[in-house]
Amino acid sequence: MKKLKLTLLVLGLIAGIVGGIMLIMVISVDLKVIWEIATRYQGGGTTKGLTDPRPRILWISGLALGAGLLIGLGLGLPLHRALSQKKLDALVEQRVQQRLAGTPETPEQPAN
Repeated sequence: MKKLKLTLLVLGLIAGIVGGIMLIMVISVDLKVIWEIATRYQGGGTTKGLTDPRPRILWISGLALGAGLLIGLGLGLPLHRALSQKKLDALVEQRVQQRLAGTPETPEQPAN
């Protein structure tokens, strides 16, 4: 479980970094160029080479959502899935010895 947790955290962080870089590129490069073209040619201008940034922004939003999901899963997973067989055997043996010795597992509560 520890390896899965670490893998999900690393994948989430990588996806988040890539999404952040892509978003910065779209906002600073593409939208800046589109804004300059739109403001330069008041009378309609040309649309050659002009691409719509909305699909890329949707991809980036999806990537950021996936990155957040992976990071959340990675942080939420426990480090260990269950007790190891050795620890489980030791715990069972300890409880057997407690019962054989007659010591209660929990303090007795007075009857009302």
